[in-house]
Amino acid sequence: MQSTIDLLNAAKQAEPDVSNAEWTRRLGLSDRTAINVAENRGHLSPTLAGQLARYLKKPVAKWTALAALESARPTKATQDLRRLIERAES
Repeated sequence: MQSTIDLLNAAKQAEPDVSNAEWTRRLGLSDRTAINVAENRGHLSPTLAGQLARYLKKPVAKWTALAALESARPTKATQDLRRLIERAES
């Protein structure tokens, strides 16, 4: 998985009968449209990514950081940080 939307897709594959509204409830999110908005934007918010990672027993800090980087304007600094995160997982 290289992007936060991949994390969401993995969750949906693991539990295909769960609706976006149910995922929102399970993750304890107050915004019932958070997952729909994330799908439209192509990336998760840091909060959504962190909660989903926690639910799936994935590294929360990694996914929260990736979500923050995906939301930021692309720069050399964000690219460097992304490479560091990806190297840390291997």
